[in-house]
Amino acid sequence: MGAVISQLGFNQPFLLALAAIVVLLALTVAAVGHDNNEIVRDYVPIPQIRILPTSTSPPPVPPRKNM
Repeated sequence: MGAVISQLGFNQPFLLALAAIVVLLALTVAAVGHDNNEIVRDYVPIPQIRILPTSTSPPPVPPRKNM
């Protein structure tokens, strides 16, 4: 089999690495590719943090320097 692959211009370690990459990519797509609506229905958004107004005014803006 190595001689046939070599005639095509590929060596065996390259093809084994390429096959491993394709298998890992397929496993990744299978793991994250599902669309489960139950997870979306059970999702509870985190409430946004509100910044309450303070009783003091903000500090004045410093003047710009002329160049």
